[in-house]
Order: sequence, then structure tokens, then C-alpha cells
Amino acid sequence: MTQARASTKQVPDIIFASEFEAIARTVASLPPETEKFPEVLETANIAASPDFPDDRNVKDGLLKLLIPPADHYWNDDLSVWFVALRNRKDTPVFILKQIVCEIAQKIGLDATHPMLRPLLMAGVLGGVPLEQKFHSHHHTREVVCITIILALLHNNLTPFADSKTRIAEMVIAACIHDFAHDGQGNRR
Repeated sequence: MTQARASTKQVPDIIFASEFEAIARTVASLPPETEKFPEVLETANIAASPDFPDDRNVKDGLLKLLIPPADHYWNDDLSVWFVALRNRKDTPVFILKQIVCEIAQKIGLDATHPMLRPLLMAGVLGGVPLEQKFHSHHHTREVVCITIILALLHNNLTPFADSKTRIAEMVIAACIHDFAHDGQGNRR
């Protein structure tokens, strides 16, 4: 177990600026297929901007910037997330960019951490509408929430706790795992 843990140290701790700029270009090149696209693009551009305030507190700043107060919802009992995501008419709709802001706050990812902007961008990218048979917003949110549950559960149960950087990397991967999927099946 110790050897496996040591090998994870070889993974870079940051996503470099050039990679982040490539993600921003990808967002900028997306076709405006829905009426919500301008809002998605504007949010992505704010998060990607070099003028994005670095002294902003995640909870009081980023959350208010990205999420209207009426849309805000958080349940501290993470084990119920996957239940709330499926067929619950009495539960507010989860917004992916809201979820990534909340997990950033939960793991202590402050505004100066190099993974914050990539995490916010992944939340925006993962929120671009996909209404395919296997790859919808609902599916993406489920994968993200279950990834968060597993990461935090792992950290609570073992002395080999993942760092906030590693948790952010896993959430980023979950957010964009089906981005630009062709929707032709689950074997592609």
C-alpha cells in the first residue's frame, strides 16, 4: 500500500497555465446551441481571466459570483447526494458549477491555490448542455457527486488521505469525463 501511495507523488500538483488557456479556448469555440450558452461562456471567461481577483474568499466571493442566491443548495450529509440527484421533485436542481464551488470550500481550496481556476473551469465545461441518451447533465452531476463522496469517504477511513490537489484533480476529471462525447454509446 505504501508503494502505491508513493507512486502517486509523480503526478504533477498543478495544471499549467498553457493547459488552462487551452481549456478556455475550447469553451470559447463551442457552438451556441442553447439559450444558456452566453451565461456559460461569460462565467468561463470570468474564471479564466487573468484579472480574476485572487483575494476573493471562496465561500463569500466565488459562490456569489457564480451562483445566484436562490439557486444555492448544500447538504452537509454527502451520503445523500446520489439519492437527491435521481427523481426527487422536492430537492432543488444541482448546478455543476455550484457543486465545484462547494467542494472547493469544503476541502479548503482558497483563491490562491493553483487548482481553483481549473476546477471552476471544469465545472463550467461539465455544465455545457449534453442531452444524449447516455451523457446528460444528470449523468455528469451523478459522477461528480459520487467522486466527491468516494474521495471524502476515503480520506475519513484511511491514513493515506488524498491532498486537496488530488481531490480537485479527481473532481475535474469527473466534470469533463464526457465532454464532447458523440453520444453514440458507452463503449466509445
